[in-house]
Amino acid sequence: MPIVVQPPVVTMLVALSAGLTHWMLGPWPTIVRLPVLGGVLVVLGFSCMMWARLLFTSRQTTLFVGRPSSQLVCDGPFRFSRPCTSA
Repeated sequence: MPIVVQPPVVTMLVALSAGLTHWMLGPWPTIVRLPVLGGVLVVLGFSCMMWARLLFTSRQTTLFVGRPSSQLVCDGPFRFSRPCTSA
């Protein structure tokens, strides 16, 4: 299946739509704007990203979309999104 839109473009579109929504609807209630909550979410997201990167590099498979991979990683955070069977 060909890749129509690369992941960085999708991320940019999500960020732009979030900014547009904030601009149109105004400021959110105080509970949503807590900097601590945002910081925790950033740290959790970055940690998950690094965990996935370490798994890919330890299995010596590619990190890049569109390039052939040497194997399918089915453990770590991918055990929730990839139904792999142990053979």
